[in-house]
Amino acid sequence: MGRTVDRPPPRTRRYRIGCDAAHCELQALEVRTVGHERRNQRTQERLAREAELGALRQRYVQLKIGYWQAVEAGDDARAERLSDDARALADDLKHARRH
Repeated sequence: MGRTVDRPPPRTRRYRIGCDAAHCELQALEVRTVGHERRNQRTQERLAREAELGALRQRYVQLKIGYWQAVEAGDDARAERLSDDARALADDLKHARRH
């Protein structure tokens, strides 16, 4: 008694189901990987912005410390220069936070 072509042996049917399932699983994994890469890229961009803002804030604090040291020492020219630098940096910080 032979089998018809329409009805392959069970082993062959399992293989086909396995191949179809493998294909579907691979597609799902690829979609997850692409999604993960996009999230990772967005995270890296966010962290880079935060690092940039942190560096700007640190520089601002350094300028303010220098300003008050100049004021305390009576160095008006240096205090004025540091004040101008701090104002410019404050503007940069405001702009960086918006973007």
